[in-house]
Amino acid sequence: DMHAMLATGTGVCQAYTLLYAELLRRFDIPVTYAHSLELNHIWNVVAIDGMTYHVDVTWDDPVGNHPGRVQHTNFLLTDEEMHRTHGTSWRCSETCTDRRFDIWWLHSVTSPVVFTDGAVFAIYDRTLLRADTLNDPKPVSVYEYSPWRLYGTNAYYNHVCYAGLGVRGGKLYTNTCEQFLCIDPATGHTDVLPFTPEGGYIYGMTLDGDTMTYLVAKDETQGSVVGLFAVTLD
Repeated sequence: DMHAMLATGTGVCQAYTLLYAELLRRFDIPVTYAHSLELNHIWNVVAIDGMTYHVDVTWDDPVGNHPGRVQHTNFLLTDEEMHRTHGTSWRCSETCTDRRFDIWWLHSVTSPVVFTDGAVFAIYDRTLLRADTLNDPKPVSVYEYSPWRLYGTNAYYNHVCYAGLGVRGGKLYTNTCEQFLCIDPATGHTDVLPFTPEGGYIYGMTLDGDTMTYLVAKDETQGSVVGLFAVTLD
């Protein structure tokens, strides 16, 4: 159940769905459920401005435990979009037909969405984007990440970015495969933080208050992990 998931960090779709519903209700966001016997699966249906949308937080939790890497592929979708990915045998008491989020850059974002300097920031492909709002149709590039490399080789991942993203003191914190960066969103000035990974590259980062946690690995597979580390920022 959702309590066990909070305690252990693991759970099945029911735990994901119930926990997300509890969070939404605390912010007075209406929420119900859709379920598929064929898939043995359940997910949320949320109401925004009187319109309803599907949200599957289970399927948006990526395979592989890379800190700070998330997906938004199954966020605020219509019935038609869900039919393409979840089949047609699912059942729901609501009808989701509003298409305003069908073509949305957020669906391809692989980081948390953070807010600072009166703007929205997120990582899309290998680009750190800035948008005026979540509905901004043309976010602009703040930083371009180099390809993620495999430790000790010249090989790299062409379309995968293992950068995390967080906000502290109004500044953006992120990482390349070799460095941790602090970016001033107002000026674009970038500082390199004075610590580097050892024995591998950075494959994910999260920021919680003053504590930055990051994964060091030789490649993206779980068997190559060197360790999970944490540092306290000054």
